Amino acid sequence: MPAGTMKKPFHARWLPLAAVGAMASIPLYAQDSGLAEAGGNLSSRAALEGTCVALMVSGDDVSDRCHNVVLNAVYKDGRSEFIFLARDLATASFSGDEEKDTPEGAALRVDRVILATLQNNKPLPITLPANGTCVYSTPDFGRAKVTCSASTVRGDFSGSFVSNGKTPKTERFQ
Repeated sequence: MPAGTMKKPFHARWLPLAAVGAMASIPLYAQDSGLAEAGGNLSSRAALEGTCVALMVSGDDVSDRCHNVVLNAVYKDGRSEFIFLARDLATASFSGDEEKDTPEGAALRVDRVILATLQNNKPLPITLPANGTCVYSTPDFGRAKVTCSASTVRGDFSGSFVSNGKTPKTERFQ
């Protein structure tokens, strides 16, 4: 790599060019709930469609309520998060900094889980300090996999997702 150039972070490879406005199929509460802390810091987000294999929230299995979409949000400060969506719950977000980067995938060191529960049809986010990881593969090679797990004072959280192999729908912010 030439001197003075930076390696493109792995999570940026989740963001191929796609139509703006692609998030329209995502439930409205999900578009805001997991991104509550973003403010003007949100750089981009991608929606990956596929199959939610499993979702555990505070040790409770809510897999049967999990949407078949996972969001990846990338922030200007270098943080990233994976947001799992669940009916009647809102979201469970695994947030942190990238730890490893390979051509096939990467790992996110999770230092907080953001649980957004629905209160009067509006998300109420709670940020929990966490210790965990998300391991994910790039959608450039077909079906991408996202597997996250973290421990918090409110119990264990985990999510597992496999994409349908299609290019993620993305939005970029200035």
